[in-house]
Amino acid sequence: MDELKHKILGLISKQSPKIPSMGFSDANYHFPQTENLSINSKTVAETDRPADQEILESIEAAYFSMKEDFDICRFELGKLPEVLDCDQIQRDFKNLKQQHQVVSKKVLQLILEHQSGCNDEFEKVLEILEQVKDTLDQCKESRKHLNVAANQFKACLGLLANYRKRKLAQNLLNNLKMIKHLHSFDQRLQVLLSEEDYAGAIIELKKCHKIATKYRHFSCVAALTYKLQETLENTDGQLDRVLSQTCYHFDPDRYEKLLLAYNLLDKSEISMIDNLHVHYITAIYNTSLNVVHSYVTSPEALENTDTSGKNPYKTLCQSVTTDVFIPCLISLCKVLFKIVLSYYQLIKWHYNQDTDPPNRQKLDHNLTKIWDDVQRKVSSLLLNADLASYKFDQFVQVLGVVHRLIQVGEEFCLSKSEDLQESIRKQSVNYFKNYHIQRLEELKIFLENEMWEVCPVKPTFTILQLQEFKSLRSILKTFKFRPPMTGTYSTTSTDCCSSNHSQDGSSIVGNYFVRYAESGTPFDSGLDETIIEEDILACENDASGYFSEESDDETDDMRDFEDYVTENSSPITKKRDKANKQTLILTNTTLSVLRQMGKYLQMSRLLKSIAHQIISCMNQLFDFYLYSVHLFFAADLTIASNSLYSNELSSTLKKIRDTLVTEFEEPPTENGYKILKPALSPMVDLSKPERLHGLAERIVGVESVIFLAKQ
Repeated sequence: MDELKHKILGLISKQSPKIPSMGFSDANYHFPQTENLSINSKTVAETDRPADQEILESIEAAYFSMKEDFDICRFELGKLPEVLDCDQIQRDFKNLKQQHQVVSKKVLQLILEHQSGCNDEFEKVLEILEQVKDTLDQCKESRKHLNVAANQFKACLGLLANYRKRKLAQNLLNNLKMIKHLHSFDQRLQVLLSEEDYAGAIIELKKCHKIATKYRHFSCVAALTYKLQETLENTDGQLDRVLSQTCYHFDPDRYEKLLLAYNLLDKSEISMIDNLHVHYITAIYNTSLNVVHSYVTSPEALENTDTSGKNPYKTLCQSVTTDVFIPCLISLCKVLFKIVLSYYQLIKWHYNQDTDPPNRQKLDHNLTKIWDDVQRKVSSLLLNADLASYKFDQFVQVLGVVHRLIQVGEEFCLSKSEDLQESIRKQSVNYFKNYHIQRLEELKIFLENEMWEVCPVKPTFTILQLQEFKSLRSILKTFKFRPPMTGTYSTTSTDCCSSNHSQDGSSIVGNYFVRYAESGTPFDSGLDETIIEEDILACENDASGYFSEESDDETDDMRDFEDYVTENSSPITKKRDKANKQTLILTNTTLSVLRQMGKYLQMSRLLKSIAHQIISCMNQLFDFYLYSVHLFFAADLTIASNSLYSNELSSTLKKIRDTLVTEFEEPPTENGYKILKPALSPMVDLSKPERLHGLAERIVGVESVIFLAKQ
């Protein structure tokens, strides 16, 4: 219908439009006279006439065709059947006539409705035509004047044109230089980053981004603008990666550059400290995981270890075998100390710079958190280790490493390292319980195989010459006995509590963050006990004094100790001690007990939480030795012991027999462990009268107890 409307609009320009007929002639057709209908008539009878809208909708689509070769007459003729029906033809004619009448009426109506608007538009067209005519006249006049100017001022216009070209060339050259400068930004940025000039890199980046934004109308610069914007957004992440390296090694110069760079990125120092804390926690976790993983060598363990689980670190700790546990523990402590040292130096730098108090409080608050994370990692490794099969020296080495780490924590943040102490306490209680039972059984074997002969030691023998007392020598050297003032012993200001030596027996104690600020760790040395050459056995014509490799100061200290004991003894004891200075009566078993006591003392110093239990067990060694000597050499006396023993000694022997010795094998209980009553070696015969009923063996046994008691 719209196409028909546009087609008919061509008739609007005619003032008196006429509707053409359908092209039929009444002369060629003969119709019945029942209806008064002419082929050329423009109206149709209104009898039973449908509505105009229905008639319009009934028009076939072919009448709206825009094809030029469309023939309406042929279209209608093609619809006729082979046998013509006049009535049907008349009805079709009537229908076409009605359609023509409605269309004509509709067209005329539209023409009348839009005639005023058409006239207005036509007037506008006339106005535009006049304006175009005026513009054309102005262009002709301008061209005429330009032609005159070109002929009269040709040289001047040439100069102006050349100057214009020069300015354009200069602008183009400047633009090319700027584009070249922008495209060389990557190289300059890499140079600045290699020199660790992070602030300079950010300044250069912002400068280039500003220039690129100005010249982004160039297609080659537009892409660079997005790249620079992306680089600027990624700079925070790049600085964050560099900041994470601070966790392993603190460099004041680099850290100061990072602070300046964060300020240029409008980042607060508080946010940077928060990021640092996250990096330190991450570094502790990743480093611990990598160290422990490097010591898990079993392919089966590695295959069964799920590092993506809920707690992969604990799973790895359970896979560390006993033979590599100590190296793994030392390596873990070394790398964790480096991280802790870095944070310590970071805080020290902030205090020296006199920064804002809120920043200091934030750093101090994170101190304890970082150390708690460190001790949790070491505690997890300790609790998942099986140390039951360790030898004493190996276990003491583990204690020394943990104790050194506890000292580091105390210096780091005044922490008592409760997690570490609890974990090593659990391991130590289990280990020491089994260890003490084994030592009692071992002592029983020694006593049952002892021949009770004098062990030929030098007259100057002291317990400090034994390997097991090596870690105690530094304290005993500085310990000075003085006459008691109020019934108790007093010491000088340089007693064992203020010794310059570590609890683990080494000479390295305190100031760890100053000693190892540049290189090394407290766990690099001083942990392995070096074997000293003992020179305690006497030789023929041996007239040497206190063993030669010791210093005179140590000899003087021991003399002070001996003089004090002698001065405060009874006259009879003084005579006996003076005589015993020439000959020491002790047995091989006595030396064995002394060595074990040295080991017990080492453990008691490293395990203060169970030191009382360790010392009590150490006393059990002496008690069992005392009871065995009594059982071997005094139980068969014909004289009643009541007349020979004091009440205190009798009650002591009875207590030992009730709590420590049993006639039959008993399993360990919560109250302790009882050992079978020992039996004298069958090689020692106390019944021969010619040997005075073993008087020599009895004397050696009793004197060895006295010597052991004095120690």
